[in-house]
Amino acid sequence: MATLPKLKINWNTARAIVHGPANYGGLTLKHLYCEQANGQLRLLLGHLRNRDHTGELIIIAISYKQILVGSTKPFWNLPYSKYSKWIEDCWLKSVWEFINRVGISIEARRAWTPSVPRENDSTLMTIFIESGYGSYELAQLNRCRLYLQVFFISDIASANGRVIDAGYRTKVGNATRLSTWIWPQQGEPDRSAWLLWGRALAHLEHQGKLRVPLGAWIASGHQVWEWRLHVPTQIVVRTTEGNTVYYRPMTAGCTRSTVNLYSTDAGYTSVPELHGEMRWAAVTPQFSEVGDEIFSIQFSGEMMRASDIPESPSDLDKSFHGQLLQRAHPFYLRLVGPLTSLTEGTLEAIRTYISEESLITCSDGSHELEDDSASQAWVFSDKDGHVLWGSAGPIDGNPDMLSSYRSELGGITTIFFLLLQVVEFFAITSRSVMLYCDNEGALENVFDEFPKRGIYPLLSRDYDLLGTVRALLKQIPVKVTGCWVKGHYRGIQREISHTLNDIADQLAEQFRLSPPNGYKP
Repeated sequence: MATLPKLKINWNTARAIVHGPANYGGLTLKHLYCEQANGQLRLLLGHLRNRDHTGELIIIAISYKQILVGSTKPFWNLPYSKYSKWIEDCWLKSVWEFINRVGISIEARRAWTPSVPRENDSTLMTIFIESGYGSYELAQLNRCRLYLQVFFISDIASANGRVIDAGYRTKVGNATRLSTWIWPQQGEPDRSAWLLWGRALAHLEHQGKLRVPLGAWIASGHQVWEWRLHVPTQIVVRTTEGNTVYYRPMTAGCTRSTVNLYSTDAGYTSVPELHGEMRWAAVTPQFSEVGDEIFSIQFSGEMMRASDIPESPSDLDKSFHGQLLQRAHPFYLRLVGPLTSLTEGTLEAIRTYISEESLITCSDGSHELEDDSASQAWVFSDKDGHVLWGSAGPIDGNPDMLSSYRSELGGITTIFFLLLQVVEFFAITSRSVMLYCDNEGALENVFDEFPKRGIYPLLSRDYDLLGTVRALLKQIPVKVTGCWVKGHYRGIQREISHTLNDIADQLAEQFRLSPPNGYKP
């Protein structure tokens, strides 16, 4: 520590004294490495929670690093000493090193991680690490992997999952299998790297076949296969540069003992009737030695993409209340509190007032320090102050962390959630709604796109609710205008907003004092 001599402190002074607290005789000098890491973590978490432009750029950088690392687990929760060997130095790598040293983990829900597409599949870099390669060799292998744009064993395996595609043994690759991911730019590795790549792939094989054959597809892969098979009809589909050609089998039958043959001369572009379920498989054509126009296929087992899965008849309750109870997350259902069913007339009135831009909402919170309890309440009303809908719910959390600010955030969160359900139910995509609240700090942190305090509110103990409510606000297609109202107003210039605030305040306090069964905060 070069700082100590400049402070006239002996270089050999015990670090426990240098960094120890003053009440134990320490100098309370902060560790510069920890201070740097603390600042990086605050920057990272603050912008991720704020979901601002910088936060989106960080998410992109995290995804970029995830591809470079080559694992299905979030890279910063992996052993740093194993997986960082081929990653260039950057501030995200510095954060990764620090959290591994101090034994903490980060959960970024919006951070992308790939899913294993087939049974018995694995990531290539994991296999190379387990094979015992050193840092320099792993870096070379990773450059080859990035150049070929492959991640899993299934990315280099043939369609039947039994052997390695010959093209992926070298720098040639396979032009009929293109990745949908955006990959880092990687120049062509040198000859020594490709020789190492070939030797590394040999660890996956035994007598020319994969040691562990790949099983059925369990998730959509990132590669788009040029050749696909519609399983029920055995029709082969080839898609290249936006053009699709269909091939019917020349031989009858589709049993295991029958090998279907196809002819490139018999292809057609008109869309055929694909009878049966939309079941697809990725295939590789095997052209006959007799002529280039005759080919058979290697069958991989079924591969269903989300867009190919037929929708089953829905048995959901079509009413607003039924859909709300069936689709909403339990967190919101508890936060909302006991919810009475809206009549069709009231629900239609709420829709009309939103369309007329005359719907008013108001929320308030209640918090008691003595018994460490908190609650929130919310109301919907028309422009004349007639309450259309309202209730109260609990504010859960560590009793030491409850506050009036948190209860106010809970009320705003509830209104945003319910408003989102209403506008989605009626497919309302414009108009505006007014929201009143008597906590200026909560309104400022929620509605300001660029809060005056920057990311710091999202580093406080109530960041969970603040991040949730800001995310809900972005999802609501109608404009919500937040307006401060003076709470407990008893002056002569009372307005509808003061009356609604009093109603919400009474609902919140009553709920806190006598919570219904199952809703005690």
